[in-house]
Amino acid sequence: MKKEIKIPDIAENVETGLIAGILVSKGDKVEEDQSVVEIETDKATTDIPSPYAGVVDEIKVKEGDEVKVDQVIMIIEVEEEGEDKGDEEKGGEEQEAQKQEKDTDGKPEEKEDKEKEEEKKTKEEQEETRKQKKDVKKQERTERKNAGD
Repeated sequence: MKKEIKIPDIAENVETGLIAGILVSKGDKVEEDQSVVEIETDKATTDIPSPYAGVVDEIKVKEGDEVKVDQVIMIIEVEEEGEDKGDEEKGGEEQEAQKQEKDTDGKPEEKEDKEKEEEKKTKEEQEETRKQKKDVKKQERTERKNAGD
């Protein structure tokens, strides 16, 4: 199911801001509360987190765009709750079948561990990329500000 990410009410009397940085790309997997954009207002610069875990389906803004409170900035594809339950039920049946078919050497468990390690590594790499993008954006803003002085 697709969910919209909107600009939240950031501060009192702040109705608009500029997109200072986009911290994710289309197709990226995001976690709930992961920062997805950086917004700059006349009062502060702040990150906007995703209220959902899912995959970025569409980015509706670009860096430098002026945005308003409640404006849709991104679409996230999330798993529906009904799908979760169905998958869990199937998963339980599949796990039972795997237990019955499993070799005594534990290879299915090793595969699961490797998948978890790869997933963790991917998340760490995405977080590092996000941090690098954020640092570059901050440096660019500082350079623009210094050039303007």
